[in-house]
Amino acid sequence: MYFDREKIRLWLALVWVVTVGFMWYGFNVGLNDPNKIMLSALDRLESSVIQEDWEQAGAEISLLNNTFMANEFLIRVTNSPEDLSTFRRELNEAAVLVKNQADDVITQIGGLKEEVMTITTVFSGI
Repeated sequence: MYFDREKIRLWLALVWVVTVGFMWYGFNVGLNDPNKIMLSALDRLESSVIQEDWEQAGAEISLLNNTFMANEFLIRVTNSPEDLSTFRRELNEAAVLVKNQADDVITQIGGLKEEVMTITTVFSGI
């Protein structure tokens, strides 16, 4: 079978498109669970802060941090370093606010929800 330059380019382009499609699908499936876990933890964190249950709020912050650490590699592959550093900064600020039992953590939760949506979206900059 004879392959000229046009056929080779066509096959390479086809393989590239199929590979990117599978990669995109795999990342979406891989980030679906962390997204759900983190958003539900943020909802529970918000209700704990409203009820001033600071022990539960601390547990939810720990769950957020543990979920992020467990999926850090996949999140790093699909996001920019700026998104990750912003999320870590906001999470650390929320942890300090919960530790000090400050009601300002409610405003931090809104920022964290946006950051969770950003870091669990595959190639969010595209």
